Amino acid sequence: MSTGFSHPQSLAGRVAIVTGAAQGVGKGIARALLSRGATALLVDHQEERLAATSGAFAEFSCQSMLADLRDQQSPRRI
Repeated sequence: MSTGFSHPQSLAGRVAIVTGAAQGVGKGIARALLSRGATALLVDHQEERLAATSGAFAEFSCQSMLADLRDQQSPRRI
């Protein structure tokens, strides 16, 4: 069965939304997804840390979005 991927672990052509992406586990997940070719939207409520993380991942296909998921409107904006 063909998945359309060039490599079994490739995520090329896939899009991921990573919450808590500014540090810790979320940042690690974002790095793993991006390094396998995914495009990612990095979401966090910590503006400075998110900017630093986004800058560190500049070589990859990603965008960042400032959002606090404790706010009920944030998921709708994402």
